[in-house]
Amino acid sequence: MAGMLYSNIALKIGKKGERKEMIEKVVSASQEVKKTPKEWCAELGLTIVSPDGWRTSTAPSMDKPISLDEFRTRAYYSTIIGNLNF
Repeated sequence: MAGMLYSNIALKIGKKGERKEMIEKVVSASQEVKKTPKEWCAELGLTIVSPDGWRTSTAPSMDKPISLDEFRTRAYYSTIIGNLNF
């Protein structure tokens, strides 16, 4: 719903040439980026040594794409090597 609200606002206040760009920014900002833990590790320069954050009954598979927020939460409970300020 919020994305639609912002799209309507963009249509009303944006100049004709800017409308499409403004709407695209709102839509892309509302879409959550998901990657596999392996892809997040490669991007952030991390290595998961012991994936304790993925050892719960509700944890997704290590092959399933997840959001950065979920990756951070699960990595926090895991043994990792690399820059821990991600």
